[in-house]
Amino acid sequence: IRLLEASICTEAVWIIRYSGEAPPDVVYTHNISDHVRNVYIEKCSGVDPFSLRWRLKRESGIFTLASLRDDSVEYLHYAKIFLSSAKMEDELGVFFPVTAHNCFAFFLEREKGHFTDDEVKRARLMYPALASFYRAHLGWLFNELRYTNAPEANGLINRPTLIQDRSGQKVYGNHSWNEFVRLNPAILHALD
Repeated sequence: IRLLEASICTEAVWIIRYSGEAPPDVVYTHNISDHVRNVYIEKCSGVDPFSLRWRLKRESGIFTLASLRDDSVEYLHYAKIFLSSAKMEDELGVFFPVTAHNCFAFFLEREKGHFTDDEVKRARLMYPALASFYRAHLGWLFNELRYTNAPEANGLINRPTLIQDRSGQKVYGNHSWNEFVRLNPAILHALD
């Protein structure tokens, strides 16, 4: 986020997790009031044009709100309710690679004016580094278990371990879990 903010002028930042099954999940905000966050969650997450695009295409990359503008009822609702509450005119979304039906996206918001073509090009030039940071972060989170001295972590490493998101989608499964499912495929029905 700091790298993006240092490279592209912005007034506010969001991190949102999009899931194939669950509504968008606001993970982090900077310079966003609780009121605006609640307006998004309660009234606009279902018509968020970035979310609607991701559900259709599941594509990582850089996208601006200006590029998603249309005359749909969903977009008009989003603009009228959310953008006016947030007092923002444009958003730049950085969508990271999909992991187990989930995608994290960073959003930079601009109060006045649109993100320029040069700023979008700059974000696209930075994207491979940002995506690498993202993959390294995920790897660190899951591999950290291997290097801890905590006894409960050792048990977690060796036993079959599955992590699901709140909608039941697989986020992570260790080698033991994958092997267990291969040998006992009926266990998948027990998870439903």
